Amino acid sequence: MSPEAVLQKISSSWLRLIAKSREHKRKEFGNTAEECMKFFDGPYHDWLYSDKQFGTVTSGGGDEDKLLPPPAYKVTINKAAELVQLFGPALYQRNPDRKVTPRRAYAPPPEYYGVDVDPANAQAYEQILRMANERRAKDLVRAQLFEQYLNYTPAELDLRQHSRMWVTEALLKGMGVLWTEFVTMPSGHRVVGSFSDSVDNLFADPDATSFDDCMWFARQCTHPKWQVERDYGLKPGSLKTANGTQSATGSAWPDPNDNSNRAQSRRNETSDVLTYFKIYSRMGIGARIKSNAVPDDLNDADSMLGDYCYLAVAPGLRYPLNLTPDTFASGDIEMLRKAVEWPIPFWLDGRWPFVPLWFHRVPGRLWPISHLKPALGELRLINWLYSLMTGKVRVNSRDILVLNKGLSEESKQAILHGPDYSVVEIDGVTQKASDLASFIQHPNMNQNAEMLLDRTMVYFEQRTGLSELLYGATQTQLRSATEANVKNNNASVRPDDMAQTVEEQAGVVATNELIAARWMLEPDDVRPALGDVGAYLWQAEVLTSDVVSTFHQYECNVESGSARRPNRDRDVANMNQSMQTLFQPLMQLAMAGNPAPVNALIADWGKANGFDPSKYLISPPPPPMPATPTDQPAEPQTAG
Repeated sequence: MSPEAVLQKISSSWLRLIAKSREHKRKEFGNTAEECMKFFDGPYHDWLYSDKQFGTVTSGGGDEDKLLPPPAYKVTINKAAELVQLFGPALYQRNPDRKVTPRRAYAPPPEYYGVDVDPANAQAYEQILRMANERRAKDLVRAQLFEQYLNYTPAELDLRQHSRMWVTEALLKGMGVLWTEFVTMPSGHRVVGSFSDSVDNLFADPDATSFDDCMWFARQCTHPKWQVERDYGLKPGSLKTANGTQSATGSAWPDPNDNSNRAQSRRNETSDVLTYFKIYSRMGIGARIKSNAVPDDLNDADSMLGDYCYLAVAPGLRYPLNLTPDTFASGDIEMLRKAVEWPIPFWLDGRWPFVPLWFHRVPGRLWPISHLKPALGELRLINWLYSLMTGKVRVNSRDILVLNKGLSEESKQAILHGPDYSVVEIDGVTQKASDLASFIQHPNMNQNAEMLLDRTMVYFEQRTGLSELLYGATQTQLRSATEANVKNNNASVRPDDMAQTVEEQAGVVATNELIAARWMLEPDDVRPALGDVGAYLWQAEVLTSDVVSTFHQYECNVESGSARRPNRDRDVANMNQSMQTLFQPLMQLAMAGNPAPVNALIADWGKANGFDPSKYLISPPPPPMPATPTDQPAEPQTAG
């Protein structure tokens, strides 16, 4: 089979598999995620009351008679926005403080070496300890370099905004995604960071029941064709006909029924764009995809290139973007392997190039659920009841005055437009005032509707955790400090658990960035963050270390609570208490020549109170003067 036919087989097989993944994801995750997003930012305020939800009652009989008619006044109560605005700052408000620590290797106790029995063993043990300490010192230097770099990039690449989008999608849709990549700055140096991309653009192995079981992931991208040609080293104009009118499944591309498809938001107004998929595979280049027939050439290529392959395929293109017919036909194994290798080899540590964030997993299912999904029934009912009651208020607010048709024009004008005190003459013998004019009174609001709305609102708050304490208000007076503490603790159970999940995944993001930095960055790339000395040590210590052992040798985590909204009142109270108890003992150490502990206390105290504490720090004592010798040699006497 010709190289063109083999590559077309690879592309069409992957596109067919992605189409199946799209359908599986839509049923298990996408439809609910789309509805939750509509509650947050729907196309119209009355989208919930469309014909698909309610329908129109007709007199023609049939099933349409059974549809619920939409309310006359359509209201949407945006509880989804409240969820994001209250939980979002509690989960992630500022970039966390990243910590990198080397793992400690196991060291047997001295008794194992028989130190007390044989002095020679003691010398051997000391040699082992000395070598371990030297290795530990190098590990600490590498950890310090990684830590400083990982705390430099968040502000440089605006991790805070990307992480807030990460959290927002996890709350509303059920999962957010941060992709770890490197970018080239205008100055020419590369920077490693993590960037948010909608979960709508992520597709996964439909056979898997968890992310650990997935054999592949694909990321949908839409970029200008000229940019894609430049990124993949293709000839200008070679992608002109890509993304034609047909997809791998024979339907229009992109799928018009998929409202989450990012490509639909790209209008092709500025540039001619290309929709394509970046595939990260643990099952080769495609020969193992279920198919009726696999050509021998494809099997041979699959066995040569191994399990971990990266491909970029586009509908309407007969070959992968990173594996052209010329490259495939060259037969150069090293060139082929380099063409399909992962841009960053996260697979060496069993990782993917992205970090998902979810709060609610479903056992036995690949995709998680939205935080709003358990409360969608209540949310629909709340909106419908509000609309029904609003329409009722609108009707009840009308004043309908019934006038006797035989009333004189002068009397009508006095009733309708007269002053505050008006006199209307009637024939009291033959008529009563109520016979001439009266108001039509509407019935009062049904109390059952109000009770149902209140009960439904309580159920919704219980499902989502949007308790009144999160709003800073209580309907009843708290009777004691103990009751207030109990309510506050119970109200914060869910936000605290979710915040811990965010911090744990933020640590995974930091580890991914450490792996990418070790693999991709040269001394000139880290110089802006580490300086000249750091760049030298990066070359001498980091780049000379074993890659695989580096991935397993360091632990990345974030300081607990460092990403959450600070409680300034609590921090100020704690630091004031610490100053009262610790300042005097630490000040005695400073007077003895060690001001570092008291300076750290003053720095934390100033940070909690919101001012620069540098002018309050205690300078270290000057080094001691060198001792002058007391026995000076006698100067030689000269004869006088």
